[in-house]
Formats: sequence, structure tokens, C-alpha cells
Amino acid sequence: MKYDKKMFLEYASAFDYTEDFHYNAQESGKPITWAQAEEENKEYMKSMEEWSIKQFQEHFDFRKFDVVEEKK
Repeated sequence: MKYDKKMFLEYASAFDYTEDFHYNAQESGKPITWAQAEEENKEYMKSMEEWSIKQFQEHFDFRKFDVVEEKK
């Protein structure tokens, strides 16, 4: 099976990084509210639409799988 960007985006939609954003901000000494963390999560997920296949592979550790590169 070859993975394409659409498949990676569908896979990514199962994740929620709100807690990560919230607690990482606290640890860095610049706490944010849950609402701010939710907004950061939304922005992060939206930014994934611009990611390359390679970025998805590295982020989700899918480097060993075949992918279909998109032509620009």
C-alpha cells in the first residue's frame, strides 16, 4: 500500500495536541488557558495541510512505508 497526503491528514485527525500545548506552555513558564491551547491545536492541525509527505513520515515515524509523492 502506498500512503498519500490525504491518508496522512485523515490519520492526523485522530490526534489532539491540546493537552501538550497547555502543559508545555506551563513548563516553559508562559502558561496559557485551555481555550488558547485548543486554538493552538486547531492552528497546528491546519498547518499540517501544508506539510510534505516527508514531514508526515517523520512526525508519525512512518519512514519505512511507501508513499505517493504529489506532483506540483
